[in-house]
Amino acid sequence: MRLLSKLQALLLLLIPALAFAVAVTAAQVAQAVLNSPNASPELKQYATAIGNLAINVESSGNATVYNGTCCCGVLQMTQTNIQNILHISPSQYRQLDLQDQVNIR
Repeated sequence: MRLLSKLQALLLLLIPALAFAVAVTAAQVAQAVLNSPNASPELKQYATAIGNLAINVESSGNATVYNGTCCCGVLQMTQTNIQNILHISPSQYRQLDLQDQVNIR
């Protein structure tokens, strides 16, 4: 019975976090790169590769992810850069929508 109580407590902690997870696809990331006013023409040439990288290497498409050491968001921006350049907290950055995260990069 005690194990069930611990499991229930764990689920109560995890469910809100999972509810806020925002999953995106490689195509959506690529489109966000193409739509970004801050992406150079050279960067836009690699939009598909960046989308695939975001899904397969960086964040598995989770725009709200924190990797446990330094980086967060769909393209895994460092917490230091978020705080020093954007002047917001990493948790605020993770709540930005996909286009805003990509525009910052």
